[in-house]
Amino acid sequence: MNTLTKRQKEVLELLRQHIVRHGASPTIEEMAKKIKVSSLRTVTQYLEALEKKGYILRTKNKKRSIELIRKPDRELEEIVMLPIIGAAACGGLNVYAEESFNEFIQVSRSFLGNRRENDVMIIRAFGLSMQDAGIEDGDLVMIECTEDIKNGDVVTAVIDGMAVIKKITFTQNAVILDPVTSIGSYQQIVLRRDFRVLGKVIHVIKAVQHEDVELVPIT
Repeated sequence: MNTLTKRQKEVLELLRQHIVRHGASPTIEEMAKKIKVSSLRTVTQYLEALEKKGYILRTKNKKRSIELIRKPDRELEEIVMLPIIGAAACGGLNVYAEESFNEFIQVSRSFLGNRRENDVMIIRAFGLSMQDAGIEDGDLVMIECTEDIKNGDVVTAVIDGMAVIKKITFTQNAVILDPVTSIGSYQQIVLRRDFRVLGKVIHVIKAVQHEDVELVPIT
């Protein structure tokens, strides 16, 4: 039986997601960066193993030509690799929203529910203003990109190019972003100017051990 190692499954899932999102496979250099290996030969060996086991087909001397030719195992299909695309403050407006694809995290597809992968983003939280909502400094938060925002939702908003995570309340004259913490130094943000809501928090991802994660739903 042509079973895959854990690392081979990661590489195959990376290939699958890149092809779905971009319409073509990544280059060897891009794959090495994403799986955090310095040797291009290491990536080539993974691809050789996947090809030998019948999962992919490569065209020699042609970039971005890897094709998926075998349906992944059920176990593999349930894993999603999501990029950590930026950072947001759980405090003052001091962390800029930015896209950075240097980090990825693997989560169970079941945590996405019926959402598509492109409808979900991962953002790193900084600060303690949301600690009573289960979001602590350094946590990763899973954001659903949606316009369906209701009073009391925990959201990620961008104000003047800076991102914050707060509980949102809509009033007649303003939008209020509240901290959820017993620490008295954090204050609410009252918005009467332009801002953008990226989406609402649906899970908090906490690092438990070196490569393990614990996902905590937001209630």
